Amino acid sequence: MPDEPGSGPYPAIRAIEPALPGAVLYRPANLALFEQARLPVLIFGNGGCMADASNARRLLTEIASHGYVVIVPGAMLEGPGGLRNYPQGAVLAPDRPGQGVSPADMTRALDWASADAAGNGGWARYVDKARIGVAGWSCGGLLALSLSTDPRIRATIVFDSGLFPAGGAGMPGVAVDKSLLDRLHAPILYMLGGMTDVAYTNGTDDFARIRSVPAVLVSRDVGHSGTFFEPRGGLWSIVARHWLDWQLKGERAASAAFVGADCRLCRDPDWTVRRNLRVVAP
Repeated sequence: MPDEPGSGPYPAIRAIEPALPGAVLYRPANLALFEQARLPVLIFGNGGCMADASNARRLLTEIASHGYVVIVPGAMLEGPGGLRNYPQGAVLAPDRPGQGVSPADMTRALDWASADAAGNGGWARYVDKARIGVAGWSCGGLLALSLSTDPRIRATIVFDSGLFPAGGAGMPGVAVDKSLLDRLHAPILYMLGGMTDVAYTNGTDDFARIRSVPAVLVSRDVGHSGTFFEPRGGLWSIVARHWLDWQLKGERAASAAFVGADCRLCRDPDWTVRRNLRVVAP
């Protein structure tokens, strides 16, 4: 499927940034528009913790087109310009244990986004290091949670994921457990694909344990893949953007999707919405 620029006001591209090897950036094509009004940043963990930074490209390009820089550890493996085969010795194959994305890769992306101009190839003039969020899908959701305790993170989205119970197998290379939830410091959104989503039990259990920060859980009966493979990322990208626009851009209108007895998602019978007591109108 060819790349699309997204439906937002800033047609977006995915690109390799020489100053950040081992990652792919989704961003507005015309960065000159943002030298005065810097862009918020989203760091994204891939499904399966694999190093395919193009797998969720429909959703990520859509988000970028609304004025975000999305940093995805990994390489372009799918879509135009993607590597369609896994070269011998490459660290790109999702089915080779230990050769996917690690929490350290996520931290490296955060360090880069937070650096001054000398530390990130001049990107400091385009990105707002005070407005950084993290998200991830499935195993990538565990990567996102592993980074969410960093004080530089302002918001988190967990797509179709949740922490394994104490004593559970977890995922190789991602050593996180339920105790992490007590260290959260920023608002968090869980998006689950209903009871057929293999992460449903873990995700709903996470939500029930979160007390210290605003937390929202939304669920729709679409399964573990959400709507990642629909054009522009489908409903998953729309709801995620509302959350990011509220948390990273301070847009009051976006918060109406989640807050109030008559919130927009609450009015849709196809969505299940749960909120803890810390979720209040801005």
